[in-house]
Amino acid sequence: MQSKLILGALIVILGTACSDNSFCDCMKAGEKLNEHSNSILNGDNSEEAYTIQEELLEKKRNACKDFENTDGETLKELQEGCNSE
Repeated sequence: MQSKLILGALIVILGTACSDNSFCDCMKAGEKLNEHSNSILNGDNSEEAYTIQEELLEKKRNACKDFENTDGETLKELQEGCNSE
């Protein structure tokens, strides 16, 4: 149990040091996708809007691919690091 806790803390520390910017980029990509999706939900049903949404979705997938299997507690800590910038 204690070794798992130490290992988890080490991963968080190393992960935060190495990937803070990439996680923040992931968050920003998600925010842009959400904003654009809201515009579609609010009536912008043009073909261009859907094309942009697909592009934003692909950017989000690429930006977030390294965090797909990250546990919630670690994601929360990484998110706090982005919010403090």
